[in-house]
Amino acid sequence: MIKNILLTLFSLALAIVVIEALLRLEIFDNYRFPFVEIDYVFNEYDDKLGWKNTPNISFNFNEDEFSTQIKHNALGMRDREIAAKPEKTRIAVLGDSFVWGFGVNVNERLTEIAAQDLAADEVEILNFGVVGYGPIQYYLMLDQVLALKPKAVIVCLSLWNDFHDNVVWRRYRHYGPYAEVEQDTLKIQGYPLPNVSSQAHPKSPLEKFLRYHSRIYGVYKKIQWLNSPQAGLVKFTYEAMYDPASEDRAKAIAVNHKLFQAMQQRCDAAGTKLILCIAPGKYEYAKAKEHFDPAAARTPALKTAQLLNIPCIDPSAELSLDDFYVIDSHWNPKGHAKMGHALSLWIKNSELSGKKP
Repeated sequence: MIKNILLTLFSLALAIVVIEALLRLEIFDNYRFPFVEIDYVFNEYDDKLGWKNTPNISFNFNEDEFSTQIKHNALGMRDREIAAKPEKTRIAVLGDSFVWGFGVNVNERLTEIAAQDLAADEVEILNFGVVGYGPIQYYLMLDQVLALKPKAVIVCLSLWNDFHDNVVWRRYRHYGPYAEVEQDTLKIQGYPLPNVSSQAHPKSPLEKFLRYHSRIYGVYKKIQWLNSPQAGLVKFTYEAMYDPASEDRAKAIAVNHKLFQAMQQRCDAAGTKLILCIAPGKYEYAKAKEHFDPAAARTPALKTAQLLNIPCIDPSAELSLDDFYVIDSHWNPKGHAKMGHALSLWIKNSELSGKKP
């Protein structure tokens, strides 16, 4: 009897080891953990935006390709403490994890690189990056941004995921608002937003260990998440944005255009200049293949800027795949440096440069 029990337990343990090993093959890399947003490591629930940066936190964040120091100020910005009244020409930069600086330390980010270049120009740059955000959240957080009296708001549009992030309700293990265009009218949907922070955070040291080290657990959480409610363009994916044959691609482009139009109107009313900055991802440097166009996200973004007469910063030609991490999808320090120098050069050549007004 005991022998049979031991044999069963041994067989079960062996099966777990074999399955775990198989799931670590490259073809199953989508189940690689950690998904940091699941744990709300950087974020907390927000009933308007879905989530926001957790204020007043400080810790080290380590991944396979980098080790960084994370610190948020009292406003939840990964930035220094900000005075209410600007002493220099203030420029706000909005964006997602690329702008927030996923994978780099604060002094390596594009905003800090640009600020160093502009040290003699009486320009102050504020970084409003939040992991996982898209233009819909940039629009909804404008009141908070404009309260700090920036002369300009630069929105960094992440080409590989922002079109998608505008039009789905559940993303990055969070729920957030999503947008639709009906009869040429922008509609914000998804409220009330479910609060999944209590479900997302590990409830015990064992769960935390499994989440970070077990692929079997990763598959379980993936299946659990896929079975949770979804709305918006539910079949639209990041990859679909690069497929001209995608039925939902045109809808996502229309939503993004309307969001930038709404941001422009809000900024104009506050006497603030809206600027678009192209933030290219790895897809922009992938080899063209059947039903895949590397320019499929950049082209409509540039068209929106042209139609709305929004100034545009486009550093796409400056970057290559060497400016991204190999495993992670974000810019490495070299990519941030190129983006930062492009940003500062554009500012120097604009009316934003110079002494404060």
